[in-house]
Amino acid sequence: MPRLPPISHAQLVAGLRRHGFEGPYAGGKHLFMLKGELRLTIPNPHSQDIAPALLTLILRQAGLSREEWLNDSPDRDLVRKEHASPTWLAAAVVPKLTDRCLRQTCRSTSHAERQQRAVRIL
Repeated sequence: MPRLPPISHAQLVAGLRRHGFEGPYAGGKHLFMLKGELRLTIPNPHSQDIAPALLTLILRQAGLSREEWLNDSPDRDLVRKEHASPTWLAAAVVPKLTDRCLRQTCRSTSHAERQQRAVRIL
């Protein structure tokens, strides 16, 4: 069984919406999402990711299995390392690296040069 990765608040909300939940709605101290009669309390957005242990508890309350969550995830191939060849992984990760890290260190270089540098890093 593959491990759950840490995810951001936005990824949690998007994933729950893909599984039929509506919201998030404000209610008391925490946000919540609805699916039929089920009311699922979710953590407030913070700068840190949601840990796998907390994600497991949220999925259990939502009635979702780990496999359902991972199979419906848009980044599922990044989680399953056996399916991620180095070429595919570089193609999937390079845009994220160029947007976040390399833009800070390579301001004078072009987008293509940043992508080449990212591939060398990987």
